[in-house]
Amino acid sequence: MKPWLAKQREAIEQKAAFLTECQQWQQEAELATAKLESAYRELSLDELPASFGAFDQRLDTSLRFHLFQLSVHYWEARWLEECAERSEELAEQTAKGREKPGLSKVRPRWRRRMMLTPCIVSTLHSLPSHMTHSIFEGEGQYRNEYLINEIDLLIIDEAGQVAPDVAGASIALAKRVLAIGDVHQIKPVATQSQAVDVGNLSHQGIMTTLDEYEGLREGGRSVVDGSVMRIAQQASRYHYLEQAEPGMFLREHRRCLNDIIAYCNDLCYRGLLQPLRTTLATDHELPPFGYVHIDGRAETPPSGSRINRLEAITIAEWLTDQRDRLEAVHGKPLEKIVGIVTPFKAQATLIEIECRARDIKVGRGDGEMTVGTVHALQGAERPIVIFSAVYSRHDDGNFIDQDPSLLNVAVSRAKDSFLVFGDMDVIGRGARGTPRHLLARYLFSNEQNELAFTPSVARPDLLAFCQTPRIINDSEAHDQCIRELLETARQWVAMVSPWISLRRLNETGLLEALRQASHRNIAITIYTDHHFNTTSNNVPDEGKKQRFEQCCKALSEMGLTINVVHQVHSKLIMADDRFFCVGSYNWASAAREGLYKNMETSMLYSGDLSEEIQIQLAALDGRILLSK
Repeated sequence: MKPWLAKQREAIEQKAAFLTECQQWQQEAELATAKLESAYRELSLDELPASFGAFDQRLDTSLRFHLFQLSVHYWEARWLEECAERSEELAEQTAKGREKPGLSKVRPRWRRRMMLTPCIVSTLHSLPSHMTHSIFEGEGQYRNEYLINEIDLLIIDEAGQVAPDVAGASIALAKRVLAIGDVHQIKPVATQSQAVDVGNLSHQGIMTTLDEYEGLREGGRSVVDGSVMRIAQQASRYHYLEQAEPGMFLREHRRCLNDIIAYCNDLCYRGLLQPLRTTLATDHELPPFGYVHIDGRAETPPSGSRINRLEAITIAEWLTDQRDRLEAVHGKPLEKIVGIVTPFKAQATLIEIECRARDIKVGRGDGEMTVGTVHALQGAERPIVIFSAVYSRHDDGNFIDQDPSLLNVAVSRAKDSFLVFGDMDVIGRGARGTPRHLLARYLFSNEQNELAFTPSVARPDLLAFCQTPRIINDSEAHDQCIRELLETARQWVAMVSPWISLRRLNETGLLEALRQASHRNIAITIYTDHHFNTTSNNVPDEGKKQRFEQCCKALSEMGLTINVVHQVHSKLIMADDRFFCVGSYNWASAAREGLYKNMETSMLYSGDLSEEIQIQLAALDGRILLSK
């Protein structure tokens, strides 16, 4: 019994000691809080904030601002004292009209400057030339030397865009470097070849074998594809977020709508960004991701860069059509609402020409619209960004997919809407895992993302074969056009319609016209999209799927060939290599009356169009999922 009582007394004593200690801590906390409240009241501020974060923010606009003012005046006074002490030296310098270049004069001069302007702004190219001093070598000979390790802190902004060879000299002048940037934004433009880079590294003894060069490249230290930001990440001992690159990772994003920055999150940041924008889009008519499908033609002019003339015209016409509405909604000029990005300089020039022809101011000035490659909008933002993709089924390429930073920058410049103008069939067939494939997922996630707009002009390249194309404007004219083609065709007719409806074909009489043409041994092929016909806003729709299968079966039984394809947005009619009709009209499904009847426009070209038609058919046949 006694041992048990002794053990209990010992436990009570320990608890009592701990209680006494807690009471002391509580008294100290109460005393510290009282002092903090007293200090807060002395600052003429309201009640003490509930959290340290809120308290810290209030200090930024109260005490710290006052301390900043005092420190500014303190160093101003120190500058006056220094100048007074060196008055004779400064007067002599003024009389001679030049500053003495020796280290004993240069270093104090820089330190006096820093008393008034502790931070200076310079480009990396010019900074080293300002940080020099001269060494006397006798008989009027001087040698220039640099102020190595003289800068206390060198801050390099947009370090992901800075090549190592550009920043190396400036970094040598600093004791510490703070690199700020994003390796997923625009990369540096290499000014040297790999062969020259290898030669320089070998000459300086940094590497002895070619195998070592790959290690340098992986660490971002190559001038061919490295950057200051990648080097800083490799050198940093600080790793703020384990899943991200070394260094401090800025996760919070407030510029873009959450739906927009989600694309960048998926493309480059592995979901690490935290979308924190709370305001809604200013313009509720435009979706976060939207597109205008354009059946243009990509061309390569003598300059070597690519252009798409119909795309440039369509963008300029859409801006003209939307100008009044956009300016009323945003309360500012069109030129400050929209920015235009394209992968190719020649296309940017073409868009500028078409915009100027319609009194849209473009350029780099304050009241001018920015049009250019992604470099033009790097670091900027606009409520609406238009992306001119340029590529078409005539000339597709993978430039957009080679570097994710191109679309990452373009998309993240758009605050409210990112609009793609181009051949959506090309966007849609991007290889899985590429930036283009991911973009297609976002663009086609909702049927409302397609913007109904058709240019008023003919495709420039087709005017060489058909100088006066026929303009078709409403559903009645479109239905009459297809009937005429079915009646006059000699061998075959091909219809491309993303959506198809047996009921709609029957209501308009087109079903009977198709039947009669088939009985005349006209080979009729219909291309239609599987996704659009079986889903509603990206969600499988069983009822829609059943109606689609019944439609395909009924048309097949009439002798028609139904090719179900993947991602087709074109609305085309082709016949006998002589007729080619292109526009925005869904031939096999469009509403002819009521709420959903749209004003549609198409162009009917006639002539020797075999080359164009064969290109279109080859692109369609390459995307067939199922033929019925």
